[in-house]
Amino acid sequence: MMGRLAPGADEAQVQASLELLFSHVVNRSGAEIDRPGILLEKGHRGVQSHHRIPADLCWFVLIVVSLVLLIACMNLAGLLLARGAARQHEMAVRAAMGAGRWRLIRQSLTECMILSLGGVCLGLVLSIWIRAAVSGGIFGPSSNPHFNLRIDTNILRIDANVLMFALVAGVVTTLLSGLFPALRAGNTDPLAGLKESGSRGAPRLRLPKVLVSAQVAMSVLFVVASGLLCRTLINLYRIDPGFDTENLLLVPIHPGESLFPPRDKQLFFDSVRQKIAGIPGVRSVALSNATLTGGSGGWISTIRIPSRPDERPRELLGLSVSEGYFATMGINLLNGRDFRVTDTEGSQGVIIVNEGFGRLCFPDKNPLGQFIIIDGEQHRIVGLCSDHKYCGLRQSLSATIYRPHSQFKPSSMICMIRSVLRPLSLVPAVRKAVADIDRNLPLEGITTQKLAIRESLHLERLMTSLFGSIALLALALSCIGLYGIMAYNVARRTGEMGIRKALGARPWDVARPILREALTLAAIGVAIGLPVALALVGVARSLFYGIEPHDPITIIGTVGIMVAVATLAAWIPARRAAKVDPMVALRYE
Repeated sequence: MMGRLAPGADEAQVQASLELLFSHVVNRSGAEIDRPGILLEKGHRGVQSHHRIPADLCWFVLIVVSLVLLIACMNLAGLLLARGAARQHEMAVRAAMGAGRWRLIRQSLTECMILSLGGVCLGLVLSIWIRAAVSGGIFGPSSNPHFNLRIDTNILRIDANVLMFALVAGVVTTLLSGLFPALRAGNTDPLAGLKESGSRGAPRLRLPKVLVSAQVAMSVLFVVASGLLCRTLINLYRIDPGFDTENLLLVPIHPGESLFPPRDKQLFFDSVRQKIAGIPGVRSVALSNATLTGGSGGWISTIRIPSRPDERPRELLGLSVSEGYFATMGINLLNGRDFRVTDTEGSQGVIIVNEGFGRLCFPDKNPLGQFIIIDGEQHRIVGLCSDHKYCGLRQSLSATIYRPHSQFKPSSMICMIRSVLRPLSLVPAVRKAVADIDRNLPLEGITTQKLAIRESLHLERLMTSLFGSIALLALALSCIGLYGIMAYNVARRTGEMGIRKALGARPWDVARPILREALTLAAIGVAIGLPVALALVGVARSLFYGIEPHDPITIIGTVGIMVAVATLAAWIPARRAAKVDPMVALRYE
């Protein structure tokens, strides 16, 4: 319910009045509600329950992307510090000619600003290209109404707000990455810089190396998280749902959406089922009021066992199905019988239960033939079937009750069609069969059981794609940063390497220190980042399935990836160092 508060109204008083009114309504209706109350929420964002998960996810994405931006800032800062070390003589000359401290800082910040704004412009161009991918791919539509991240492409447009945000991001990036190099440039001592102008020894790049190790440490976090999420998705796809998912078409049927709804929905459902069963290529057809592993549908009932009146009533999951449902779905009927045409509203109430129900309610006896009371009505257990997944692949096997749809009479059903052909190839024939009965009934949401399972893993697929792409980006940034430091180090030590080769050093002897230094920086980053990553992913344990946060395979794989990235980043500089010509290097020196 939505209401607009009167000017000057107090929300606390309004809530107290509504709670009093609601309690009176509850008392008159006789409903049993524990502590009835009214919850008031701000209405400017619509129904909050439909937006809370996407909003939380968007905040999470914003934090993760900010961390990637921080890696990029450290990358740029490290390269600027290395470049500043190479320009010490230039800055000393400028300072000796009268350039003040603020002028040197301003020059350094201006150069950094040009780099940052160039990146901002390139990012804006790329954002235009990936609009379609964001709106229809990663954040594609979901059938789950509580988790629908479909984005209107009209919202994703480059307007003044986006340009201002990008400009602010560029300024923040400049300050984060260029402020410290600028301060170092401003503190240049002219006398010391001119005295050291003839030295070609290797400069001390302690701070850039620290930044590179920090990049590696942050990259480890994303690689570990993406590895765990990837293994979680693999584990979920490998789960045996307990029924056959091959060649199974799901057709939702909602008679109430027709222009002329049928009076007898039970007769309408049976007619549709018989009509579809006559389509060539269809093996069997059954009806159910919910899809398996869909995360919704079915019903929850309160049951009591007459032979144990002292026990507290239980709430269990249930489905309303037609005869032939278990054979169509590939669920084993272990004992008893299936539902029959004679199980009508006027006959004895019957149910079929799964093994989980038997273990829960009748652990010491055979549940077949026992009586239970469901919502005040007595039913007899006539069959026992095998366990299978119901609400979702993540959920454990639960006790489930099946009632014949002729006794439960749901308002809508889902037609389960088992075929010998590709399921989607039957869609035109199914539409024609339903149109022959009611041409005014729309058929929406037709899918296959495999696609339904895939759709139920929408959140897992989104998180895996998100972290996988961000991990690749973080690895690329770390590789570039490490390569830049190593390449600069080789360029500054060209004379030293020439002397070593002139004295008899082999190419491998010259290249090995470069590789060793890169692997050392990577090892320091892994040693710092791995414990932090394991601590953080332990907090998000609920996102993983069938795997622990300290999974050894993921940890070993992360270490291997970081070693490979460090080796790749240092390979080209090390190869360049191994090919240094002693005569050219000495002549340059």
